[in-house]
Amino acid sequence: MRKYLFFFLLGILGLNSCFFRKSKGEILTVPEIIVEKTMRDSTISRMMISQNSADTSVLSLHYQYYLKADSIWKDSVNQTIAHFVFLSSNFEDLEKKEVKLSNQFFVSCLDSFHKQALQDYSDAEYSSLWAYDVDCRVLEQDENFITLSNFIYTFTGGAHGNTYQQYISFDKKTGKELKLSDIVSNLDEFNEIAEKEFRIALELGSENFEDLGFWFENNKFSCNDNFYFTENGINFLFNTYEIGPYAVGQVEFSVPYTLSKHLLKIDLTK
Repeated sequence: MRKYLFFFLLGILGLNSCFFRKSKGEILTVPEIIVEKTMRDSTISRMMISQNSADTSVLSLHYQYYLKADSIWKDSVNQTIAHFVFLSSNFEDLEKKEVKLSNQFFVSCLDSFHKQALQDYSDAEYSSLWAYDVDCRVLEQDENFITLSNFIYTFTGGAHGNTYQQYISFDKKTGKELKLSDIVSNLDEFNEIAEKEFRIALELGSENFEDLGFWFENNKFSCNDNFYFTENGINFLFNTYEIGPYAVGQVEFSVPYTLSKHLLKIDLTK
């Protein structure tokens, strides 16, 4: 019994060593399985320290992007990330040209913001340390579309910082950014359903929105194009100052598929 056990263990060790002998003196190697990495996922940061060393702030940038933009939708995702990061760090629009993403691109963006922050702190007598927190990531993929999440928090002085969250979905066939009108067949009916869910989520009564302190155009509720898909419905997010004063903050709510399925151009319930 021990003899057979010995040869059994020897066989396992031989496999774990990634080779086996076909015959005496001949070794056949087992080919290594190489999984190609398709996406870069990195985080970089810079630290600011006050002159008296009493305060610190961290400038942080987390990013994901496709190493090979070998499809129109991957290129759309990469270029959207590039524009978002450049705009948030340089306070100006990226030139309308294709950008080849690399680690150096993101490093240069963060360094640009850091340089401006240091300059402001050294020039202003009562300046506060700036803060910067950006997170760009690709959410779960569907066979028809993919969703990108862009988040930013900045503080460049003043009473408070600013936070912005953006969700963008792309059609994999065309690379086009999906608007709500691409998803639903009747926007007016969908908005009526969404308004009820919005009021429930915020525990609002039936008063008109202007009296409640909201800024909807013509005092009429309307969904925006800042949404992402979940297992149960479409989630919408309004950023601070988008539909109300700072005190309202970010507002997020969901429209269940059970209420809107008959209006969907794309079957999102799978």
